[in-house]
Amino acid sequence: MSEAQQAEPRDVRELLKQRARALAQPMAELVSSTSRSMVVFSLGDERYAIETRYVFAVTRLCDVFPLPGSGAHVLGLTSVQGELLVVFDLRVLIGTARPGNADATRMLILGNKQAELAIIADVVHDVQPLLDSDLYPVPASSADGDKPYLTGVTREAVSVFDGSVLLSDPRLYVDETGAGL
Repeated sequence: MSEAQQAEPRDVRELLKQRARALAQPMAELVSSTSRSMVVFSLGDERYAIETRYVFAVTRLCDVFPLPGSGAHVLGLTSVQGELLVVFDLRVLIGTARPGNADATRMLILGNKQAELAIIADVVHDVQPLLDSDLYPVPASSADGDKPYLTGVTREAVSVFDGSVLLSDPRLYVDETGAGL
């Protein structure tokens, strides 16, 4: 007979509580640090991430219709589940070169309370947790174009976009008069 089978039920419960506390210890340390869930994607050869709370959906890049007179960072207009959204190429705003032989294949639909805009991604990799303690400041050598949009860089060299800054940038909105282009 094993030790647990020979013990009294009260002793077994206490043993199980001790084991549960021991197993929960690493999780308690993780919970004490602030953690965020991030969508990791690529633009060209660079990897980026944005908090999932700003991402409504990830879809295939579908028909995008050009918007005459818009800036180079505006790919055009698309319809996603009946919503008209402007599709932006952040590579133009942050100064990342477009890959010569690769086309974007995905769109990240972003917004605060509703879908507001779409950005393209060459590849969407996965969703990963990010501890705030694992986020390092944006290097001084970083291109000036992407600094306002980034909150930091991870140890794996993933640049983390600040979703609130992206969603408040007037260059990422188009009104009916054409202002903001």
